[in-house]
Parts: sequence; C-alpha cells; structure tokens
Amino acid sequence: SGTEVTGISKFIFDVSDSLREETLTWVIVAALIGGVVFAFIKSPIAHKIWEENKLSMPMLGDFMTKMVVARFCRTFATLLAGGVTAVEAMKSAGPTAGSDKLAKAVEQAISDIEEGSPISNALEKSGLFPPMVTGMVAIGEESGALPELLDKVAEFFEEDVENTSRNLRAMI
Repeated sequence: SGTEVTGISKFIFDVSDSLREETLTWVIVAALIGGVVFAFIKSPIAHKIWEENKLSMPMLGDFMTKMVVARFCRTFATLLAGGVTAVEAMKSAGPTAGSDKLAKAVEQAISDIEEGSPISNALEKSGLFPPMVTGMVAIGEESGALPELLDKVAEFFEEDVENTSRNLRAMI
C-alpha cells in the first residue's frame, strides 16, 4: 500500500496488462514468430547446419554417432550377406544411415576402396567411425567374416543406444 513496484515485478505486471489488453496482437506476433521458426527449421540452410553439427554436439553427438554407425553397419552387413559387392553395399548403406556427413564420408571411402585401400582404412580415414568399428572391419576383411562382424558391431551400438535412451527416459 503506497509502495512503488519496481524491477522484475513491474515488468511482470506490465506484460500481464499488455497480454490482457492486446491479446489479439500477442496471438498474431506469436503465430508469426512460430511460422518463421518453423520455416527456418524446414529450410535447406537449417538442415545443413544440423547435419554438419549433430554428430559433434555435446552429449547428443556421441549418441547420434552411435545411432548412425549402427544403421550403417546393419545395412552394410545385410547387403554383404545378400551377395552385394562391398562398394555397391556401401553406396546403399551410406545414404540410409541418417547422416549426410556420414554419407559423404562413405562416398570418400568408396573412392579410396576403388583405388585399392582396404575398407577398414578407408572408413578410418574419415574420422567418423569409432576405432572399434574400423578394427572389427579389418578383422572381418582378413577373416572373410565381414557381414557377421558388422552385425555384431551393429548389435553392440544398437544396445548401447537403447540403454542410453532408457537411462535418459528414467532421468526425465
């Protein structure tokens, strides 16, 4: 009573008054902002930014890397087991893994393989594949059991992704 409201309290009261008196204006502004954000998210620029950064983001990057590597390994293994050549299998598995960055790395790996490089070295050169993956690929190439070992790698990463998801859900 008689005390002047200042600072954050005054700001909250002013916003509250404005929302009551200018509801339509606030709704229109919110809709416009939402539309602009939605349009940006769907734009090629946003897609490019997301693809370039999603595998290196703090906390999420490791999770997403495991997801796309698991998909790549599973698809690659399935195609190899079905009799598709390694290069053709990689041409299909790269783009379906869920990462433009990984797909480009696989394209480069294919070029290296066509020039005589082992698959494991070509994948390792990209820096995107964990050492476990390239190590298992090397063993698979030497032993002739590449599809089976790729399946094991995919299974390992899929389980890791599932466990991480379960733990995140439990924390929330």
